[in-house]
Amino acid sequence: DPPSPPSGATAPVPPAPATDLPPIIGNVAEAEGREISDVRVVGNRVIPAETVLTQVRTQRGAAFSARQAELDRGRVGQLGFFATVQSQVAPDPEQPNKIIVTFIVVENRVINAFRFEGATMVQTADILPVLTSKIGVVLNTNTVGQDTQAIQKLFTDKGYAGLVTDTRIEDDGTLVYIIQEARVSRVEISGLKKTRSSLIRRQIRVKSGDIFDTSKMRRDLNRLFDLGFFEDVTPRVTDDPNLPGSVIVEYVLKEKRTGQVSFGVGFDSRSRITGFATVQESNLGGRGRRALASIETGARRNYELSYGNPFIGDKNASYDISLYSRTIYREPRLIRQLGGNTDTTNVSFEEQRTGARINFTKPLDYERNRTFLYGYRNESAKLQQRNSDGDLTEPVTSDGRPLRSSGKISAFSAGFLRDVRDLRMDPSRGSRQQIIVEKGINFLGGDTSFTKLDLDLRNYIPLMKGEKATDQPKLVFASRFVAGKSLKQLPAFEQYYIGGSDTVRGYNIDQQFGDNQFYGNLELRYRFQSKIQVVGFFDAGTAFGGDFSSNAKSNAITSFGAGLRLQTPIGPIRLDLGKGDDGVRTHFAIGPTF
Repeated sequence: DPPSPPSGATAPVPPAPATDLPPIIGNVAEAEGREISDVRVVGNRVIPAETVLTQVRTQRGAAFSARQAELDRGRVGQLGFFATVQSQVAPDPEQPNKIIVTFIVVENRVINAFRFEGATMVQTADILPVLTSKIGVVLNTNTVGQDTQAIQKLFTDKGYAGLVTDTRIEDDGTLVYIIQEARVSRVEISGLKKTRSSLIRRQIRVKSGDIFDTSKMRRDLNRLFDLGFFEDVTPRVTDDPNLPGSVIVEYVLKEKRTGQVSFGVGFDSRSRITGFATVQESNLGGRGRRALASIETGARRNYELSYGNPFIGDKNASYDISLYSRTIYREPRLIRQLGGNTDTTNVSFEEQRTGARINFTKPLDYERNRTFLYGYRNESAKLQQRNSDGDLTEPVTSDGRPLRSSGKISAFSAGFLRDVRDLRMDPSRGSRQQIIVEKGINFLGGDTSFTKLDLDLRNYIPLMKGEKATDQPKLVFASRFVAGKSLKQLPAFEQYYIGGSDTVRGYNIDQQFGDNQFYGNLELRYRFQSKIQVVGFFDAGTAFGGDFSSNAKSNAITSFGAGLRLQTPIGPIRLDLGKGDDGVRTHFAIGPTF
C-alpha cells in the first residue's frame, strides 16, 4: 500500500478568548495581600461552579495574590468550556478589611448539530462515531482538538489525506469543521529506460486534480506489476511546495529484462540429435507487444511463431496470433482387462498439432474485471502410441479396438471472465471465475465435431497480515476448482488429462484421461519474504468417460504435499513434492499454479 502524506497540524479550535478584556477587574494593588472572605463563580449556566473551583488555588482565608489569581484564571480557561474567563476583586461590604474574589466566565454554546464542510470522500455518517464531542453538551475546545485528530486519522485510515484547517460554532449551535482534502497536483514517472511512458500512463488512473486516494493508487501499482515489465514499483508521495494542500505522486519503476534467447542441443531416448532455439520478448519496442519465435530440428521438428498486443483501445482489449507445429509427449496410465485380471501400465504417446490460433479479449471495464473471451483455432492433430521398441503405432482402446487418432479441427470458442484479484501474477485476495464453450465444426477444413464446456473457479483469502502495511499478506489460503465436460464423444486427441504439476500433483503427468474432468487444489501459502513462499497443498481430481479413457467412471485420485515458490527475473519457479497413491513425486515448473 502506498504511503499517505502528512496530515498536517492540529486545526485551531473555537472560539478564541477575547483579548480586549482585562484579566483582573478591580483595584489589584489595593487588594494585594488582603484576606479573602469568599471565592465565587458567576456567568456559568450549565457547568457547575464546583467544576470551576476545582481548578482554583485562591482560597477563602488566604492572602490575595494577583499572580495566583492569574494562574487560576488560566487553569479555568484550560477546562475548555468557556469563551472568556476574568477574575474580579472587590471589598467585602460586610467585612471592609477583606475582599471577595469572583471568577466571571462566559460559557461556550451548547452543541446542537455538526457539519463537515469540504468533506466529499468520507461521509458524515462515518465521521460522527469518531467524535468525542456530543450534541446537547457545552462545546469544549479540548474535545474539539481531539476530534480534529480523530477526523484526520479517519481520512488516513480510509486512504485519503484530510486536514481540518479550521472550526467554528455558529449562532444556532452548529459546530462546523472545515476540512481540506489533499489533491494530486501532478503525477510523475521515473526509472523508465525501455518502456514508453505513454504505455505506463495508460495504466495509471491517478490524474492531476484528483483527490488523493491510496486505494486508487494501489490499483495503479497492481496494474503496473501485472505488466510483468518491472522488478519493483515504488510509490512516492510528497507535499507540493507550490500548492498548499496538494501532493505530488511519483511512480518509481525498476525495469527487468523482458527478452530471452535460448538454444541448445540434446539427444532423445534413441540417441537421436535434437537442436532448438527460442527468441521471445514480452515488451517489444517498449510498447508492451509480445513476440516469440522458436524452432526445434533433428529428431523432433517443432516450430512456433506468435505475436500479441494486449493494449488495444481505452479498455486494453487484446489479441494473440500463433502459428505452430508442436509435439506433446503424454504418459498416461492405461487399465486393461486381461483374462479377467486388471492390468495397469504406463504407456507413451506423441501428440502432434500443426495449425494456427487467434485469441481476442474484450474487457467491459478498464480494470479488466469483466472480460469477454473469443478464440478460433484451425489445426491438424495426430495421436500416436510408442511401443516397447520405441516405434510409433496407432493407438487402440483398452479392449484392443482401433481409435480415430487423427483429424482436422476448426473450433470457435467464447467465454466470460470475472477477475477481481488484487494481483494477477501473485494474488493474495479476491477471486476469479471463467467459463468457456468451445465448438468444433465442419468448417474451413474441419472434420471433427465436438462441444466442450470448461469452468475455472479460484479464490484467495488472506489469513495473516504482512509485517508492514505495504507488505503482501504473510499467509494466504488459495483454492481452485476446474471442471470440463464434453457434450458428445471426444476424439482421443481432444480429451482431458489429469495428473502432474498443473492439475493433481504426486502423479505422473496425464495419469488419467477422458471426455470429462474435475479437479481441485487447496493451498496454504506462507510468505517468508517478498520473493519466497512455502506452500502446503491438497489436490484431488479425475478424468473419465469415452472410448479411449483410463476410467469408464469417475475414479478420483488425491495427493498432498509441500512446495517452494521463488520469484525470479524469468518468472515464478515452482518446486513441489507431492504424495499420491504410488508414492512421492517431485514436480518442477516455471510459472504460477493459479
